Amino acid sequence: MKKSLLLTLPLLALASCGGSSSSLQPVILSSSEQTSSAPTSQSQSQSSAAPSSSEASSAPDSSSQTPSSSETPSSSSSAFVPPTKEDFVPRYLEKVGSLTSYKAITKGTTKAKVLLFDTTQSIDVTQIKSDYSYLKNESRGALTTIHTAYFHNQQSVYSNDTNDTPKFALSSMTDYIASYGVYPFDPAIEGYLCSKEAITSIEPITANSGYAFKLAFDPEKATTNVRIQMKAFGGLDDYPTFENISVSVFTKADLSPDHLEVVANYKAKKAFESDCHQEYRVDFSDINQTIEIPNLAAIKTEFPNF
Repeated sequence: MKKSLLLTLPLLALASCGGSSSSLQPVILSSSEQTSSAPTSQSQSQSSAAPSSSEASSAPDSSSQTPSSSETPSSSSSAFVPPTKEDFVPRYLEKVGSLTSYKAITKGTTKAKVLLFDTTQSIDVTQIKSDYSYLKNESRGALTTIHTAYFHNQQSVYSNDTNDTPKFALSSMTDYIASYGVYPFDPAIEGYLCSKEAITSIEPITANSGYAFKLAFDPEKATTNVRIQMKAFGGLDDYPTFENISVSVFTKADLSPDHLEVVANYKAKKAFESDCHQEYRVDFSDINQTIEIPNLAAIKTEFPNF
């Protein structure tokens, strides 16, 4: 029995911590709804509680960052005001939401410790916003999980198959959110809610160009929807429990996204509880460009009403 137990423990640890909470971006909840300790799919339908631009200071203070003259928006955008830590989040979310298209590529690892074992899962996520949007969330190690989804016109076509010929299912966006917690292109930062209560601190950090701020999130209030997604993707026994989360956001001079650096620590359980440490980077490209969606023609042929 001891030999069998030792062989299965690393796999259980990986299953508990597999996949990135990353790159699945839920809608922001109102502060009254973020106090709930148990995630609910209803959180997706709520309006944003993030501080609006009108609530934040419009003048730069000691926390603002000014790019070089060659990077600063000019001519038609000559009135651009550099962001401060008070108004950065709502302005950044507004900018990302205004983009017609972009590609975001995530690379990183989740390291898990369960009992005496240390294990590592890779994180590999592709996310494309366009008229037909696309998500592929993949985690590989001793165990493999893959979630592929297409989104268009309040519908989703998705699969959790890991083989080369996955079977897809069509659902309404409401049903998809009920199952997986989030719609990837709602305004949030890496799936973490962005209300005043959910962000515990924000500070400017050094950027080679554009602007950069490091955000710390409340482990309970910021993770309402992420926990639903992680439990579904990882097949966990219960929702994961976060300990700390930080996201460093790097933007271009016009506040469009450049890249993110994410660190999160949490506990997850699948038969055995494991301590998980997750680190990954998200790089944005092809902003407002035409982007090819993988296998879209076949999806539209299989689901003509999509």
